[in-house]
Amino acid sequence: MNKILRYSILASLALAVCAAYGQESLLQRNVELIASPNVAADLRLTTGQASEANSLFSTFQTKRSAKLTELESAKPDKADQINSEIAKMVVDLDDHLLALLTAPQKERLLQIGIQQEGSQALTDSLVAEKIGLTPAQRSKIKAILGQIMEAQNEYQSAVAGAMAKIPDPNLKDQKAIDSYYKGKREEIAYQFAGQKDHFEAVKANGSKEILNLMSAAQQKKWLALHGRPLAGQISDGN
Repeated sequence: MNKILRYSILASLALAVCAAYGQESLLQRNVELIASPNVAADLRLTTGQASEANSLFSTFQTKRSAKLTELESAKPDKADQINSEIAKMVVDLDDHLLALLTAPQKERLLQIGIQQEGSQALTDSLVAEKIGLTPAQRSKIKAILGQIMEAQNEYQSAVAGAMAKIPDPNLKDQKAIDSYYKGKREEIAYQFAGQKDHFEAVKANGSKEILNLMSAAQQKKWLALHGRPLAGQISDGN
């Protein structure tokens, strides 16, 4: 498949999946991290849990691959339907994975999820409840995170738009093709470096604003919810 077409398909799918994740709790949207050996070891998954999780992941991958094949030749209206179906598959997978975990494992996963998401985790109702955020604080935090998300979306949309316009190299050698696209990605990264810096600045300032909204006691609870740092990097185990 043409790399640009595949990029476009995966980009539209990513939007659908992100929308699904937006409706999930912090635990639901981070439970797939158990595919990482480091996370699985940290949670002390049993052999049975690991086996059931692998089975769920395998079934999901098979079904998603079939849907992606459909997506390659689907018309716009059908593509939207397929994207929605895949997004629902993601939510179902997360629900089934979460059901495998014990209460202590879920508590630790919450900490790992907070470490991964940072301030975004404050939108989760369970996290907000544990910290004791007031409705007014939640509203202000949501507004600040909205500004961060807007800056992020602007940056990512600009990069995605530039990626979509990369002309086909009309090359046959795979190494030459990979080198061509690598060079184009580097050019685009340089082109939008300023916009990325802007996004990072908005994010950093927003995080400070959010922290300043909390009382000393709330800040202490927020810090405690991070738990001990996860050892090692998160990977899919491959």
